[in-house]
Amino acid sequence: MTRKQDGFAHSAEVEGLNNPAISLLELQDTDSEWTPVLPNQFLKAHFEHQYRDELVNRGQFSHARLRIYPDGGGSRIRVYGKVQK
Repeated sequence: MTRKQDGFAHSAEVEGLNNPAISLLELQDTDSEWTPVLPNQFLKAHFEHQYRDELVNRGQFSHARLRIYPDGGGSRIRVYGKVQK
């Protein structure tokens, strides 16, 4: 039985982009340079994953993207940061 059939994703990663001027709709139509923030991590079912030490880039980002493998299975993501003026 594959993990997808188990009802949860096998792994996930997070990427960031710093371009405050770009809208979410524009992101779909562009090949923007996304920066790895959290490398691919294996996931567990019914478990709240928290990452701090695993982050590889703590730069300034205006957008975050969650990539789940295989596609689907994530219920939410929380990204914490500070607003730059």
